[in-house]
Amino acid sequence: MSGDQKRGRECYKLSIPRGLSKRDPPKRKRYYEKHPWDNDNRELESHKRGVPHEELEMVVFYERKPDPVFRIGTRLGKEHRKELIALEKKYEEVYAWGTENIPGVDKEIALRRLHVDPSFKPVKQKKRNFSDEKNRAIQKEVEELVATKAIRELQFLEWIANVVMVKKVQ
Repeated sequence: MSGDQKRGRECYKLSIPRGLSKRDPPKRKRYYEKHPWDNDNRELESHKRGVPHEELEMVVFYERKPDPVFRIGTRLGKEHRKELIALEKKYEEVYAWGTENIPGVDKEIALRRLHVDPSFKPVKQKKRNFSDEKNRAIQKEVEELVATKAIRELQFLEWIANVVMVKKVQ
């Protein structure tokens, strides 16, 4: 049987007479509770992601291909809106809508090497199965990365690690 130690201690303290609880040893601070090297600043107010102050309108970049879109504020005047859309379309070669749009980028910029000590045996993760929709998304992304030669296939004797899907922030 397994349970929560903290809750178990609380139940134990409630079940014994009040005078005996003074003999409990003082709580020691665990080494992992808070240290100066804990740099997880996600809770800080200053690190919160900004949100737009107005509704955003989706503008299709190409009429023949509705996939690439950009967002502009709805409070813009008609004249400013037209100027902004014309400016975006004028400099369309600046945008990389996918990995196929950036063939001239040096691989050393995005290259990641795993610095692993060869004397250690890899730890095998339990293989996880994904839904059909996620499998299609994974396959599509892998095919794009292989086509642009950002990644390549390697052969291992065992399954090493699972795919981790991260939702894009829109």
